[in-house]
Amino acid sequence: MATESYMGTASADSISGGSTDDYIVGYTGNDTLDGNGNNDTLIGGAGNDTLKGGEDSDGEDTDILAYYYEDGGEGVTVNLSTGKAIDTFGDTDTISGFEVIYGTEYDDTMIIETDEADGVTVWTAEGDDTITAVDGLVILNYLRDATHGADLGVTVDLSAGTATDGFGDTDTLNGEFGAVRATNYDDRLTADTWSVVFEALDGDDTLIGSTKADTLYGGSGDDSIRALDGDDLVTGEAGDDTIYGGDGDDTLSGGNDDDLVYGGAGADELTGGSGDDKVYGNSGGDAIGGGEGNDTIYAGTGDDSVNGDYGNDIIKGGAGEDTLIGGAGNDRVAGHGDDDQIMGSAGNDRVYGNKGNDNVDGGSDDDRVYGGSGNDSVIGNDGDDTLFGGTGADKLTGGEGDDKMRGGAGADIFYFNAGDDVVVDFQDDVDTLAIDQDLIGSYTVSALRALADQVGDDVVFTFDSGDTLTVRDITISNLIDDCNYF
Repeated sequence: MATESYMGTASADSISGGSTDDYIVGYTGNDTLDGNGNNDTLIGGAGNDTLKGGEDSDGEDTDILAYYYEDGGEGVTVNLSTGKAIDTFGDTDTISGFEVIYGTEYDDTMIIETDEADGVTVWTAEGDDTITAVDGLVILNYLRDATHGADLGVTVDLSAGTATDGFGDTDTLNGEFGAVRATNYDDRLTADTWSVVFEALDGDDTLIGSTKADTLYGGSGDDSIRALDGDDLVTGEAGDDTIYGGDGDDTLSGGNDDDLVYGGAGADELTGGSGDDKVYGNSGGDAIGGGEGNDTIYAGTGDDSVNGDYGNDIIKGGAGEDTLIGGAGNDRVAGHGDDDQIMGSAGNDRVYGNKGNDNVDGGSDDDRVYGGSGNDSVIGNDGDDTLFGGTGADKLTGGEGDDKMRGGAGADIFYFNAGDDVVVDFQDDVDTLAIDQDLIGSYTVSALRALADQVGDDVVFTFDSGDTLTVRDITISNLIDDCNYF
């Protein structure tokens, strides 16, 4: 939508904007300026002016009260609580209906009270300014500093009530500010005790949240973000970021590039994003996604759900009953203690159950699957897999492809349904061989024996489907008694 410009005179003008975005300048004289609807910018100039931003029927417009462009040579005092402002010429304006206030290059005083749902945004430019948030959502915007010659990042400390702006000047901050928008340089933003929104944009920024529920955006650059307590939303965006969630149920995303993401205590949602990330769930039942790249994920304690997504990932569970999925790529996925659900998914994976009674599945492609200690279910699934039961009474299923199965200690069950599989360490009178009944037809001992050949020290079953099963170092007579079907 085009912007319509209205210019006043040296007299007392009365100007009302139209249905477009308006730019209205009163110049001198006691002017009455009304933006009406849409997004308007009003500059009163000298004189005791009445300035009204106006409002769309849907209340979604953004009107700007711009004292920056006046040339009276003094700082301004803007008081939204009283609806009055002293302009750069020392004149008194009556103001209403503005969502954005532009200060001057001098020492300004801003007193902000609002009931606008989207709040009021304040930009004070140069000078040692005093800004007081009385009530409602008050937003500090330092982004415009650079458009007027500033070349420094800002340091905003809401707990100390101070800010060093992009010009190097010091502002005094009173009250509760709901949000801070920083610059494209290296910024440092520190919250107080209330919830806050920090948006850091470009630069290598440091953001420190409150103990409440914060929303923190690092922007591009290598950022350090500490959310502390509370249920926080943190996005690192571009750059090699380091993010600490702290206590609370946090949602943390590293964004692009190679990030470090620490969940802390609580049930967190953690995403590495693109890049080669390291993600630590720590305590609590976390949901973790690696995203793109070759990621390293430590689930931590609690019942966690982890998906490496894309890339060659390393995933390690912790104490608790975890669900771990490698995703696409050649992954290394390992449970810890307790009873875990583990799957390599696509790629040539190495999958480890470790302690506990685990369900361990290699997924597609050629995998190595280890049950570990406990009574595990070890599944090769698609591809030419190698299965290790470990200690305990395990169930080993090769699935599709040509698989090799080693049960280890304990009374194991070997399941066969397709491929050319080999059982390496069948224990007579201890282990069980279970064969898919579809390969045999009507199961009888004689029918199964007819499919078996003694080949040296091994027994080889050849089925009508063309599939074969080799059981090493055993005789037919000893093996047949340990066979079953499913």
